[in-house]
Amino acid sequence: MTPTISVKECISNGWSTFKTRPWFFVQAGAIVAGITIVIGMVEDALQIVTGEAVMAVITSVESLVTTTLFSIGTTALYLTAHRNSSDASFGQLWNPAPFWRYLGITLIGGILTILGLILFIVPGIIIAIAFSFSGILVIEKGMGPIAALKESARLTRGHRMELFKLGLASLGINILGALALLVGLFVAIPLTSIAFIHAYRAIAGKEETVEELTVVPEPAIAA
Repeated sequence: MTPTISVKECISNGWSTFKTRPWFFVQAGAIVAGITIVIGMVEDALQIVTGEAVMAVITSVESLVTTTLFSIGTTALYLTAHRNSSDASFGQLWNPAPFWRYLGITLIGGILTILGLILFIVPGIIIAIAFSFSGILVIEKGMGPIAALKESARLTRGHRMELFKLGLASLGINILGALALLVGLFVAIPLTSIAFIHAYRAIAGKEETVEELTVVPEPAIAA
């Protein structure tokens, strides 16, 4: 029987982890937000010099690069925090090593998801859920884009309804955070991100346990 995950347990784990170092998580979010604001100010200044057409290209490239780097950094930080929050540090926000591999899964997964949404919407949602672990696999396991997408699809098989429910719960929490004058997002984002990582590790961990239990020991060789 395929092991299931509990949405309540995932959210609870995210909240419990956040509570261990709330000020740290708020500061980490503030760093990312602050850098984003500074980049926006630089873009406004460059638009005056370069013009709108050139700036549109620069903005598109900059947005793709910064979004990728921020996603890698925050995911790396939350992966560490989920395992042991005391080991998480601001330095983990700068983790450019897997940039190209992470960009690869973003582009490939994004294109396939958009195509699925264009077709009948539901296939797009299924594809998005199927590939939802790929970023974690790139960062934690060092996988390439194709391998990460395939492994994510394999891991999520049999758990996609629970992951869909977790996604809805996370969306609701983030909306509530945004309604709280946006300040609540500094709590909601780390909470829901860690909750999702807990879901990933719950599934991957149970699979590893099952594999260990099903290994048939080799017969002893008589002396």
